[in-house]
Amino acid sequence: MRLNIGFIGFGKSTTRYHLPYVMIEDNYHVTWIYNRKEKPELFASYQDRLPDARFTTDVSEMLADPALDVVVINTPPATHFEYALLALQQQKHVLVEKPFTVTEEETKRLFAEAHAQGVKILAYQNRRYDSDFQVVAQIIRSGKLGRLVEVVSQFDLFRPEAASADARHENGALYGLGVHTLDQIIALFGKPDKVAFDVRSVRLPHNPDDAFAIDLYYPELKVSVRTSHVALAPAPRWMLHGTNGTFIKQHVDRQELDLKANYFPGEEGFGEDSED
Repeated sequence: MRLNIGFIGFGKSTTRYHLPYVMIEDNYHVTWIYNRKEKPELFASYQDRLPDARFTTDVSEMLADPALDVVVINTPPATHFEYALLALQQQKHVLVEKPFTVTEEETKRLFAEAHAQGVKILAYQNRRYDSDFQVVAQIIRSGKLGRLVEVVSQFDLFRPEAASADARHENGALYGLGVHTLDQIIALFGKPDKVAFDVRSVRLPHNPDDAFAIDLYYPELKVSVRTSHVALAPAPRWMLHGTNGTFIKQHVDRQELDLKANYFPGEEGFGEDSED
């Protein structure tokens, strides 16, 4: 079955994390791209790659297409609920970028609407496919480290200058990135018995958080998930300590680094880690 897909939002998330993978699969057919404002140069650059896609600034026109099967929502989180509800009401399957919604009530409303319309809605958690996470999962499954006693997942950035933001409408590091890194831990180990946390705004006191440390406690294992926006020399992406030894994964996902360098899926060596 070939699914006709439309994208709501045409920023970095769509062009870097969705389209490069969709365009190499025969089972997907991109037929619509909606953006609130016109992006003539960006639209033009994709017309050859997506010859059947229609670009629009009218979301109603896109959602009214009876041939459209799936809608992918890649807009600012505060708009996820509105766009997802519109798509569900037109009986489209929906994939929503993280963070899924702003509140739990919005999430429950969307799943209830999907059930009522007989369609599916899912959150997009692409970092379960990151190469660094896949390597760590493989190491854990191998049992070579013995009994795990401590795992540290650290995803650091260096962005020392912070623009003033309205904390009511902006997402912090925990809500923006932590939903991914915490999801990876839950995928590996399930729900913890206890959680401790330190969430702070380091650069500007009244801004959304830009540093966090979450400790998750399991019966015989402690997992730490950390992020800082002021780490010029970042820590290893992963450290796993077990009774038989330690495994260290230095770098983040190779796929993301390749995409940033305009190197795409299907090209030789894409996403492959170097020997070091």
